[in-house]
Amino acid sequence: MKHINILMVDDHPIIIEGSSSKGQFLKAMMMVVLGLMLASIGQDSLSDISRFTFGNMNLSDGISFVLIVMATFAMSEALTIILKRN
Repeated sequence: MKHINILMVDDHPIIIEGSSSKGQFLKAMMMVVLGLMLASIGQDSLSDISRFTFGNMNLSDGISFVLIVMATFAMSEALTIILKRN
């Protein structure tokens, strides 16, 4: 029963995020799902089971938050430069 209560508590931020986006519910939910997918990569600390590593040991620790932030910034800068040329 404890796991069900934790799951119910964890779902509330997702529902709040989806409902707080004014007119862009689908976009907000897609970003929430993408974030959950990225967060689930790596080795589970409680059960010691590898999730979505596909046998690659480099993914066993998960994806670094700093790496995601830097890659997102670099992608946005690259797209801005490409779109300003046209």
